[in-house]
Amino acid sequence: MDRLWDAFRIGKRSQGFEIRNAWVTNTRDDCVENDFLMSGKITNRLFDGCFVGISLAPRGKPDRRAEIEMDRVLLRLKAYDYKGKVRHGLPFKLRGKPPKLTIRNSVFAAENGNIIGAPYVETLWKSVERCSNNVFLWLGEGEPPAFYGLLPDCFQVVSGSTATAVWNRVRENWIN
Repeated sequence: MDRLWDAFRIGKRSQGFEIRNAWVTNTRDDCVENDFLMSGKITNRLFDGCFVGISLAPRGKPDRRAEIEMDRVLLRLKAYDYKGKVRHGLPFKLRGKPPKLTIRNSVFAAENGNIIGAPYVETLWKSVERCSNNVFLWLGEGEPPAFYGLLPDCFQVVSGSTATAVWNRVRENWIN
């Protein structure tokens, strides 16, 4: 799927949702909008160019016991014009208490330090309960912004030309 606003919207009756084996590019808002905080799994996905990865910004009366499991997810955040500035969000958009997150065997990449939602980054990474074998790629110029230093230990941080080479390789492998 290409050039979408929200690629997937999880409804309030979608408990136990599963999103797998799909390729989404150039998503102007959320690659996955899960604002009802339903539990579910996201597996073997290529999200290539999202403004925000997964929205967990509840409306109504969400299930606060929700658990989101991600395995083999490639997620690249892409900067778009937002209120007159070129920027993007975080891998997860948050409001309030986030659901429990499990992230395994995944690669997250960001290319711009002008981030929406930076004040929530500490809460975001504290909601990761289970995590292993992940990489965060800084594709932007210089060193990644300081708040990426709050990533859990289960993420290896790579920057510079090495990060770009890693992204290109894992993306191409997924497509092939």
